[in-house]
Amino acid sequence: NEAILVEGYMDCLALHQAGFTQAVAPLGTALTEAQVALLRRYCDAAVLLFDSDAAGDAAAERAIRLAVPRHLSVRLARIPGAKDPSDFLAAHDAAAFSDVLNSAVDALELRWLQTRKRFEADASGARRSEAVVEFVNLVAEACSSKAVDEIHRGLIANQIGRLLRIEPEEVHRLMRRTEKRLGGRRPTEPAAPPTTPPVTTGPADGEQA
Repeated sequence: NEAILVEGYMDCLALHQAGFTQAVAPLGTALTEAQVALLRRYCDAAVLLFDSDAAGDAAAERAIRLAVPRHLSVRLARIPGAKDPSDFLAAHDAAAFSDVLNSAVDALELRWLQTRKRFEADASGARRSEAVVEFVNLVAEACSSKAVDEIHRGLIANQIGRLLRIEPEEVHRLMRRTEKRLGGRRPTEPAAPPTTPPVTTGPADGEQA
């Protein structure tokens, strides 16, 4: 029920040869809406594997923006030594690769760690508040989709509250402020017609639309 996303052909083939047959490749680090929608038909979780810090940092934010509205849980892992998965498997066994997967960090948690690190040079309360607002703004924008219902929204607020060590009610307040800036639309309100055609990938058999 969990896909492994790698960057290219050779990585995907190496994982399948090692027994990780749930591996797929978007052929690049930038996931698309169509790819996430397709993944969601077959699983509700994914591990993203990238071989550099810069790619992983960008992937964490993109994963939140694309995966949260589609209820896809995403974790991110990095190969030790910034190696490709295929290179790692050439020198290590499947058990070692399983350890890499088990070390994967939730995308929301990783994004918060990245944000907090940028503000750590100044330990003042004001700087931490800036980090909190920046992080919550990102999540609020992802949750502005009407696909995120109140239950899912509440679960996300609880998760963010634990990460940031603040009350979920405060998370909701910050998210509502961002939504107001975006136009005031709540997830349960009708969205304006999109300017581009939506992804037409239909739900899998037995899955509710």
